[in-house]
Amino acid sequence: MTSGPDTGRDFGELRRVVVKVGSGIIAPAGRLDPLGIERIAKDVTALRDTGLEVVMVVSGAVAAGYLGMGREQPPTAVVERQAAAAVGQYQLMTMFASEFEKCHTVVAQLLMMQDDIEDRRRFLSARHTLQELLSRGVLPIINENDPLADDEAKIGDNDHLAALVTSLITADLLVILSTVAGVLRFGDDPDDGTADGDGAVIAEVISTIEVGSEIDDHITDDQTETGVGGMRAKVRAARLASDWGVPTVIASGKEPGLLTRIVSGEQIGSLFVPSVKRLSERKRWIAIRTRSRGSLVVDDGAKRALVERGASLLPIGIVEVKGEFGIGARVDLLDENGEAFAVGLVSYPALEIKRMKGRQSSEFDEVLGYRYVEEIVHREDLVLLDVRTSAREPLATADARAEGTEATDGNGGTDGTEGTDRNRLNDGEKGMSEVRRAAEAARDAARQVATLTTEKKNDYLRDLATALLAGEEDILRANAADMARAEDDGLSTPKLKRLGITAESLGQMAEGLRQVADLEDPVAKVTRDQTLENGLRVKRVRCPLGVVMMIYESRPNVTIDAFSLCFKSGNACILKGGKEAQNSNEALARVIHATLREHDLPEEALVLVGSGGREAVAELLTFDDCIDLVIPRGGEPLIRYVSENSSIPTVKHFHGICHVYVDVDANLPSALEISVTGKTSAAATCNATEAVLVHEDVATTFLPDLVAAYQEAGVEVRGDEAVQAITPNVTAATADDWGREFLDMIVAVKVVPDMDAAIDHIRRFGSDHTDAIVTDNTETAAAFTQRVQSSCTLVNASTRFNDGFQLGMGAEIGISTSRVHAYGPMGLEELTSQRFVVEGAGHVR
Repeated sequence: MTSGPDTGRDFGELRRVVVKVGSGIIAPAGRLDPLGIERIAKDVTALRDTGLEVVMVVSGAVAAGYLGMGREQPPTAVVERQAAAAVGQYQLMTMFASEFEKCHTVVAQLLMMQDDIEDRRRFLSARHTLQELLSRGVLPIINENDPLADDEAKIGDNDHLAALVTSLITADLLVILSTVAGVLRFGDDPDDGTADGDGAVIAEVISTIEVGSEIDDHITDDQTETGVGGMRAKVRAARLASDWGVPTVIASGKEPGLLTRIVSGEQIGSLFVPSVKRLSERKRWIAIRTRSRGSLVVDDGAKRALVERGASLLPIGIVEVKGEFGIGARVDLLDENGEAFAVGLVSYPALEIKRMKGRQSSEFDEVLGYRYVEEIVHREDLVLLDVRTSAREPLATADARAEGTEATDGNGGTDGTEGTDRNRLNDGEKGMSEVRRAAEAARDAARQVATLTTEKKNDYLRDLATALLAGEEDILRANAADMARAEDDGLSTPKLKRLGITAESLGQMAEGLRQVADLEDPVAKVTRDQTLENGLRVKRVRCPLGVVMMIYESRPNVTIDAFSLCFKSGNACILKGGKEAQNSNEALARVIHATLREHDLPEEALVLVGSGGREAVAELLTFDDCIDLVIPRGGEPLIRYVSENSSIPTVKHFHGICHVYVDVDANLPSALEISVTGKTSAAATCNATEAVLVHEDVATTFLPDLVAAYQEAGVEVRGDEAVQAITPNVTAATADDWGREFLDMIVAVKVVPDMDAAIDHIRRFGSDHTDAIVTDNTETAAAFTQRVQSSCTLVNASTRFNDGFQLGMGAEIGISTSRVHAYGPMGLEELTSQRFVVEGAGHVR
């Protein structure tokens, strides 16, 4: 804490300022003060005239409303304060709007509650609304939604709200206008102040305060009868904003012209100086969320790794899980003494973290049956706390170090070196505005790609195939780096196989590009051409979707496949691959961008999101004005997160729980081959057979051969009681085995009394992905295909045929289990929509 001579303050380059006005300034003694409101309006207008964007946070609704309700004393009951706020907010905004109208300024009112901060989508919606208002020269005036907010939903005092708004809009300065001149220096020693002519001690304003300074003894209780703040609330707000890297000035709001003098650097009021680098936007949001849903107790080693090295929290470091919470919830991180030292967002629900606590990350698949990510709390979703003040006030030191200087990821690998590509978004490199601009650039590129001729698109794809082979050395070197890191991280053998790129597989990618070039172009294809009785010619034609965002894991070949299909169908694409394939994806993207430049095409036809990209993806999921479709491919937690947080239409593919029903009229040798190869040809694919249902009348004959064939192929058979009675050498199936996507050499087998029972089982445990019947009875087959409406229903064929290539589509970007415009394999046509083109001859209605 320092107090020095008037040497001026340097705030750096200011662009956006939050001004908080206390109730004592505009509504003293329970009445709105027209002169005070006029003074504030003129001061804020003068500040805006300097070119700064300004957001106001105002108090005073309760103070302005209780007299209007016929009350002589300020209300204390919650419902009375809510009613007073409802009356006062209208009066307050009416008077502000009138005064700002005289200054030729349009104002907008926003009322906020705690959920507007807690909920990520509402948080982003509020920020986008504020940004749109500011971009159009409108002055936002914010208050808490006191008429509707009970104690559970309240943010608290408006000083705290002002600090949250500072983070919400990424402001550069917070100014809190109060009835006092700042934080005052008090004490028993006359040297603590200056004396007036009569020798009385006058309190001195503390000019500059470093974050973390012990100033509590100098804070007076200036809370008004109608306000809920006070100097302590203002100091808490200043500390919060300063912890996020934003300076705060607490000053008197009674003197005209103060705001422009403050931003010009005059030493007015008390300045709280931030001592650390700013947190990223996402970390600010994590920090300002006011409620945690539970807590994780970690051991000393894990705490040191988090605090000193900026590491992620892995399951092995967790000692105890407290509370019930879901994926994405904010939790407190406690040391073994029970002290909170960080907050973060979890990647798994509480029940599954309890199962994994104390275990190695390599045990995810064994314990949970799947692996979404290896981290329980990723370092990018974690904020360290300033334990000197409160477990609710974030300190950015280690986080700033991790974001600003560290060159490794949470697992010790390099963070990538290609940071200059303007079509690649990386955590910490680009803020929200850059993400927004990238999405808008992709939207603009999509409009250009949509108009390309088939010949132009095919020429590009064939040249890209050639360039891909020419870039073999760079691509294989990048992939080798990914493979080495993945092996160090203990990635499973099947995943390593999917991650790897060889000269042969690169050749297959190039051949795939040529095959896409040879496919029929769906764009502008006429699907209906009809001339009506009135002479209007009505045509329905295929058109591109626009911008397709795809989120996927492991396979770097998807980068080429997804881009080529989107491009051929006239779309731009935004791609987010897994961190394990970061270097490979970037190398492939460099070839794509270079070839786009050579063809004088917009590079933004492909935007690649970096290895972490969580913050960018969270932002992108809200841009429904720029992105037209999201396709997540990965584990259920990823797909559910995208589905629940996206404002953009999403094609879902939750599970591939594929059944084969062996009917009483089945050709049993054929049923045996269909059932066995459906699992063994590729056990870890989404169209692999996971369960076989056998009609009881053929069970005794069929099951011994089926079980023997499975076991000879190395498949574990899990059977119900009827299966065990016929073939005792199988594992007993548990309730969890029905409706489970094993993605491994495991299959569940059940005996059913008839087709109705089989269909009931499929409806209960299936995922609408792929289901097959083996029967020679055409009526039974027809009934099955009518009643089982999966994305692909097969008769006498393996579930493995639910694949775009196998079904003659030529290519596939994924399999949709959402009953939307695309259901089943998605090829070129499924990446288009249809529109009407109507030709008339002066027709009118």
